[in-house]
Amino acid sequence: MADTSVTLALDGDISLEDFSLGIRRLSELLRQLATDLAPKDDVSYSVAELEASSAISTFAVNARTPDAGPLLVRAYHSVGEALAAKTHVPYGPKIRKAAQALADVAERPSVQRLRFQTHLGDFAITPRAKEPVRELPTAISTVRGTIQTLTNRRGLRFILYDTLFDRPVACYLSERDEDLMRNAWGKHATVEGVVTRDPETWRPLAVRHITHVTIAEPVAPDAYRQARGALPFGEGDPPAEKLVRSLRDGD
Repeated sequence: MADTSVTLALDGDISLEDFSLGIRRLSELLRQLATDLAPKDDVSYSVAELEASSAISTFAVNARTPDAGPLLVRAYHSVGEALAAKTHVPYGPKIRKAAQALADVAERPSVQRLRFQTHLGDFAITPRAKEPVRELPTAISTVRGTIQTLTNRRGLRFILYDTLFDRPVACYLSERDEDLMRNAWGKHATVEGVVTRDPETWRPLAVRHITHVTIAEPVAPDAYRQARGALPFGEGDPPAEKLVRSLRDGD
């Protein structure tokens, strides 16, 4: 089953006021998309994930018919693509008005950029003073970190906190890859696939088309004793700091 969730990310040192404004305007855009594109489906949106360390909010699309969810995810993706490229939003006037209002959140002082994210891709909306970024850079790569969130509702997705930046990375799996994640929660892992990155810091933002998830084996508490070059300590031997000092001084 295709992932039927949509994510809004606000990058920067986000204030409560700006976060609240972004969520309200996202809500209006999602409502207009459902009203115009799936008027008979009684669509609603529920909170799927909120990342405490970042202003990242993911919402699941709830609809009566199976086609409505993927349709609305594609529409959200298309709106993000048009806003990022600063081109015409390919929908009616109410959707265009709601989309532009959401894009204007990128002009707030605390917001560095606003990102539309789905399993289809990422798009960044930057302030008008900056050059438009049509699509964030992607490449086949690996990300290492700790798996913190794992869900199979409306698609299989997990959050990896990467080792280098300690920030959440959204990882999208297909149904056939579900076995890769059994008993994986809370463990260190290396994820290989198509990685989307921040163009300024090169921080990973999402991984799609995942080919491998390698779970790291836990390290035994006394594993350091197996370190190559370790010497046994005997009675009467000088302490380690004295040996290091003598090596440094050439004694």
